[in-house]
Amino acid sequence: MATIRELIAQGKAEGKAEGEAEGFLEGYPIGLWMGRLQAVQELMSLPVTPESELADMTAAELEQRFLALQRRYESQFKLR
Repeated sequence: MATIRELIAQGKAEGKAEGEAEGFLEGYPIGLWMGRLQAVQELMSLPVTPESELADMTAAELEQRFLALQRRYESQFKLR
């Protein structure tokens, strides 16, 4: 039979693993959109938005900002 200490340690380990997985699932899309947005800004020779400013935005907000900039890029630089 497991002791109380073993059960507490097991609960902490499971909680840590779950928290790390949840954090990754939330953080990955944000990092992805931040990188894409900054890359397009560099390609367009625009000032690159600092990560500290982008970090306060949600993944959906970053995606919308990227898509707007992508449309601008396509209208300025792509041949039709």
